Amino acid sequence: CGVDEEWLSPPSPEAVADPNVLAYVWVHQFPMYQWDEDARRWDATHNPFSGVMPEDLELLEAEQRTEAATALLLDLSFSMPLRGHDIHAKKMALALHALIEGRYPHDTLYLIGFSDYARQMQPKELAATGWERVYGTNMHHAFNLAGRLLSQHPRATRQVIMVTDGEPTAHLEGDRAKFNWPPIPKTIRLTLMEASKLARAGVTLNVFMLEDSPGLIGFMERLAELTAGRIFLMDDRDLGTFVLRDFVRRRAS
Repeated sequence: CGVDEEWLSPPSPEAVADPNVLAYVWVHQFPMYQWDEDARRWDATHNPFSGVMPEDLELLEAEQRTEAATALLLDLSFSMPLRGHDIHAKKMALALHALIEGRYPHDTLYLIGFSDYARQMQPKELAATGWERVYGTNMHHAFNLAGRLLSQHPRATRQVIMVTDGEPTAHLEGDRAKFNWPPIPKTIRLTLMEASKLARAGVTLNVFMLEDSPGLIGFMERLAELTAGRIFLMDDRDLGTFVLRDFVRRRAS
């Protein structure tokens, strides 16, 4: 792309700072604040001028009055580290946790990891090194667990954010996981049924695909059709920025 010649020309003499003059710059109105639960107020975290501006207080208070509950479903199957996706996915999850904890203290975030089985996780587990040497992408169990956790917040705005690099290859039968490759119709059917239950309960589904295999795309097309969910094909390097910006934008809407 072209570059404006004005940017390439040298600055005028009057635009260059005098090296013999020491001048201080005080940056103000730069938002750096957090919610103080004990004092029930927004406090500046950098300097007194980095607090909430009066014109923004109404918006922040409106955000505080609403509650959102999010279930973040992270694919922890063996293919994620093999393809280099796991680091970016875990960084995004930790960043989202920090965002919600600092800016939306009344919100709830459930971290759910899934491979052959799904389980609720704590942020410190995501920071640990290593990966699971197991096979299976049990979205069926992950959707089921997300539904049970989100049902505890009937008055909240509820959503699922799922990050995966593959189609479902496992489902629950009783309390046992059944794995098949390639995926069998029963796994696909049961997984779509759980996703549809979430949608009928008013939960918004947001799925981020990190690969574009035909099987995964075909499954996600059916998922979007049944749930009216949002499906994104995403470069894992852009995952964190996109998810956080999208969360803030939808949270304010």
